[in-house]
Amino acid sequence: MINNFLCFKANAEINKNNKVTKLEAWYCPQIPLPFGPMEYTDLPGIICNLKIISDKYTVDFNLIKLKFSKKPIKIKIFEKGKTVTQKEFEKIGVQIMSNLKNQ
Repeated sequence: MINNFLCFKANAEINKNNKVTKLEAWYCPQIPLPFGPMEYTDLPGIICNLKIISDKYTVDFNLIKLKFSKKPIKIKIFEKGKTVTQKEFEKIGVQIMSNLKNQ
């Protein structure tokens, strides 16, 4: 339990340039949003805790507060758009994430 939410553990290892980084994420399927810190997303629930462990450092991210609004959210549906390929879509996503990290 994290912040009164039932969470599940996911582990991974990333081997990049012969350096291993271990990841330990606790996610909450009760909140089925694929959000988490940095580029660590896409679990079947919001990441409430993420630990990144390398041979030089350990970083621990914790969800401190989660506030739900009782007001309905209005989502604007765009009537114009551009059709893109999956590869173009992924490239756009990488650019957006890069821009967000640099802010």
